[in-house]
This record gives sequence, structure tokens and C-alpha cells, in this order.
Amino acid sequence: VDESVDSIVEHLEYDGFRLPSEGEWLFAASYIDGSSWTSETYASGATSADSADVQLVAWFVENAESTTHTVGQKTANALGLYDMSGNVHEYCWDWLGAWPVTAQTDYRGAGSSETRVRHGGGWFSELQFLQLGYRFGAFPDVGDLEYGFRLVR
Repeated sequence: VDESVDSIVEHLEYDGFRLPSEGEWLFAASYIDGSSWTSETYASGATSADSADVQLVAWFVENAESTTHTVGQKTANALGLYDMSGNVHEYCWDWLGAWPVTAQTDYRGAGSSETRVRHGGGWFSELQFLQLGYRFGAFPDVGDLEYGFRLVR
């Protein structure tokens, strides 16, 4: 059995659990009151880039005390999702590539790259890295105390 990350494929037609696409993750994280996502939108549920607002919804360098925290201790967004920003950087299925230059529906990222997209920032992230539009790339076969994932079905 080939266990390399290159041999893993996505089967959207199957009924099971998987990593979200970048578009799915962005939609879920940005759903505050039905408003649209912008690259300036900060942590889900926060009303501004002010760290006092972000403290209500995210664990980050200012309040996390250098560790992850149990999910559900901060305020959820309108979809009932917790920790979409802060706590751990969340992997998406998509490979890291350039942002699309036109509006997208059901956005799917690059078909290949060396790194997978991750969003949200983590417990060691500074405020600016919690922006929903801030993307990170990470090698999918490398772990870190600040990396995590969220499954969708």
C-alpha cells in the first residue's frame, strides 16, 4: 500500500468525513450574520480587528498561555462553530496556490502544490494572522503543536 500523501485522493461522491475545501472553510468561518467574507474580516463573531473583540472568539498569543484549549470555551459563530480563528491552524483539502481573480462559487484551490492551505491562526499567532483571509501553507506530512483540522461530511 502506497501511504504517501500524493496517493491520497478526494472522493466527493462518497458519504464520509473529509477535510473541507478552502472555500467551504472560508464560508463556515466567515458566517457571522449572513454577511459576506472579506479579507479584512477577523475571527468569526468578532466585530472588529480590536484584540478585545477577538478575545471573545479566539485563543491566540495574547490569551492562550502557550497551549491549545478545549473547543467550545469561546463564543461560537452564527453556524454554531467554535474556534474558527485561533487555537490551531486548520488544514484544508486544497493545495496552496494563487487566489482567484474573479468571484467564485464553490471555490476549489490549486490542483497541486508542495503545501496544503491552512487557515485560522493558532494559539501562538499574533492578531493579524487570525484574519480569515490570511493563508498559510504547510507540508501535509509535517506535524506541529499548532496545526489541526476540522472534518466535514
